[in-house]
Amino acid sequence: MVCCVRIVSNESIFNLPGQKKKAYGGTAIFAKNFSDHVTMHGHEWIGIIDRVSKGSRTYMKEAGTDGLRSFHYLFFPYSRHRSIMNAEKSVDAKKHFAKEIARLKTFFDSVRPDIVFLNGYLSTAWMMLIAAYESGVPVAVQHAGILQVEMETQKRIRPKATRRIYLEMERDIARYASMQIFLNDYSREVYGRKVAPVAKGKSVIIPLPYQKEMLQFFRRQAKQKEKKGLDIGNVARWNRIKNYEAFVDVAIAAHKQRLDWRFHAVTHIPQTNFKKRVKEEYRRHVEVHAPMGRKDLARFYAAMDMMILPSRFDVSPTVVMEAALAGKPTLISPSVGWVSEYKACKMKDWVMSFDDPKKVVTRLKKLLKRPMPKMFRSYILKRHSPEKVFAKYMTLFKQITTL
Repeated sequence: MVCCVRIVSNESIFNLPGQKKKAYGGTAIFAKNFSDHVTMHGHEWIGIIDRVSKGSRTYMKEAGTDGLRSFHYLFFPYSRHRSIMNAEKSVDAKKHFAKEIARLKTFFDSVRPDIVFLNGYLSTAWMMLIAAYESGVPVAVQHAGILQVEMETQKRIRPKATRRIYLEMERDIARYASMQIFLNDYSREVYGRKVAPVAKGKSVIIPLPYQKEMLQFFRRQAKQKEKKGLDIGNVARWNRIKNYEAFVDVAIAAHKQRLDWRFHAVTHIPQTNFKKRVKEEYRRHVEVHAPMGRKDLARFYAAMDMMILPSRFDVSPTVVMEAALAGKPTLISPSVGWVSEYKACKMKDWVMSFDDPKKVVTRLKKLLKRPMPKMFRSYILKRHSPEKVFAKYMTLFKQITTL
């Protein structure tokens, strides 16, 4: 008989029972797929969803149940979060969020979880970390990103005090987590260098799983008809860390050479005056597609000849994996976490700096003459299999809870 493990995790409102809108965003999709695996194997999943309270109260409320899955809202005043985002001086986050931490501790005392799993790390996840640690509940943290690196790209809009507060909150992972889960060696190295040293025996590498649903969509795609020119794509949120400037610079360089290349981006460009010239150039040289569901995204990959991902930093973008499963290669920057896996699959030429758009165009001309190595797709299907990945998580959780 399988021993039931009771897991509490931060969750997305899009994963609530009866929710018509499908989850979007890496952490929400991961939570949905992982909780499916967890409950299917007889374990219990308890999700906490953060919400803004109308008044000044901090409280929790049941949000719904679905078999072995249950969901609970954590309501707290937005002013508490906003004052951190606009901090003029450093504050003690434990005192600042004392009410939320206390409420979570009461919740943990009532549901008695075996482990708290933090899928990504923002304010609510930090509160859960502190509450679990003070309640004596082991915590596993998955590094879906590195907050400190994000903050470094937001110096223009985030006060120095805010950045300092969040750095200390991220360092608390190393102080209080029972185990840190990194998606690759690159992510662990960057966290250790920029945030806090990673203690020996307190970390493990488990890659992201591919989405079974996406794989089914790829298999249904009709064979592409012959066409003139090339289609080059990018899927990324409009954020400086994604380096949208580099993508449009490559498009401009290609168009100056009168190459019959069409550039496409799945993103949402904010209607603001910030970087107005860049936005105008982007719309002129890139066909912008609104964020889309997984079936349409599968069609998008199928229509592209290759993808470009020039991110300044990216832990393990699913775009690379999804494109590869569709048979489409992605040229990435050296700051993307797939670098080591590219090397293992003899794809070193698919990694380069995007500082010089003309050199990127030259590299693309070279790469477009050869297909993506078949071994990379096979590597993903084997190493990133959802069954294998989620089984590793459950094995790890059982080890942690018996320490």
